[in-house]
Amino acid sequence: MAASNPRDQDPSIESRITVHRYGNEHILQYYEVFQPATVGEDKNAAFDKDKVWIVYIHGGAWRDPLITSSSFIPFLKSLYPSQSSASSSSPISHIAGIASLSYRLSPHPSHPQDPSQTPDHNLRNAKHPQHIEDVVSAIADLQGRYNFGNQYVIVGHSCGATLAFQVAMYAGVPWKSSGGGVYGDRKEEEAKMRCQLPVAIVGVEGIYGVDLLLRDYKDVSSAYREFVEAAFGDSRDAWIAVSPAQRAYERYVCSWADNIDEKGEGRRKGKVLALLAHSHEDELVNMAQSDEMARVLKGEKRGLGQSQFRGTAEAEKEEEKAENGEPGGENVIEYRFLELKGRHHEIWEKGEEMARCVTEAVKALYPESGG
Repeated sequence: MAASNPRDQDPSIESRITVHRYGNEHILQYYEVFQPATVGEDKNAAFDKDKVWIVYIHGGAWRDPLITSSSFIPFLKSLYPSQSSASSSSPISHIAGIASLSYRLSPHPSHPQDPSQTPDHNLRNAKHPQHIEDVVSAIADLQGRYNFGNQYVIVGHSCGATLAFQVAMYAGVPWKSSGGGVYGDRKEEEAKMRCQLPVAIVGVEGIYGVDLLLRDYKDVSSAYREFVEAAFGDSRDAWIAVSPAQRAYERYVCSWADNIDEKGEGRRKGKVLALLAHSHEDELVNMAQSDEMARVLKGEKRGLGQSQFRGTAEAEKEEEKAENGEPGGENVIEYRFLELKGRHHEIWEKGEEMARCVTEAVKALYPESGG
């Protein structure tokens, strides 16, 4: 499905969008920012804890150059249909700003580039961990620029949802680029957090188990294996290591919620929100992906005993680390599910359903706002 140019849809929305670079290595290392009209311009002021930022990560199978950071414009138009602000009684009045991240992409066979004729900073040849490294770097830059700390929600569509939960998995750990492993030269406990983690993550039509996706679609299309190998290589261990649904519940408590408890100063200190949204009409990513991730977030998948991904050396190593941790006894991950309507790309192209995901997350964080 060809994507229209969202920038042509609403000049009043576009007039409030600014573009900022977070890296100089590649042309795609930037983000776009929209701020409602009621937000002040003093970036040095202390952040209002009754406000929250939305950080959007677009999909496109880690490789589609036609799906860009501008894909957030349709849901901006739905959130702010008549003006670029909201009434004080609306849940979205708690939104201080919305950022949409651009990140380096893997090669796409339908959009080939000649490496001998394409400058390195324009070449789409990214390989894991470059996608997630860009996302974490962009968030860190946003936090430095707008001073919102952990008071933000990551919203990711499709592979953007994969990246969203990867932030919660290892935002401070240098990912290993080869060999099927996760970690770089430093041990996890020695790695400093590169960005403060969000109070909420919203996964929309997400890919959470790469190995499961390939098995479910192996007889449907070769494109699935093509984009997975372009992004992560051909190692099954690597596919498992990067899959959010492979992590046990305890891992998210240790790597995500515990860091909110230590660093957070907001209203949800020590507790995080995970909202999964999916449509039964999605023809590209089936509901099994959200079902598997929901089992993790609800605490049903503790360790590897129930995991259909068990059996690799990397997974066993990760489970041992989880067992040695000391997660709190209470359920610190608040899980919610939102059923959507529409096909895979319609969710972001039309904007209404993506806007509903954002609104539901904000309502969960600020229930007194009603709506």
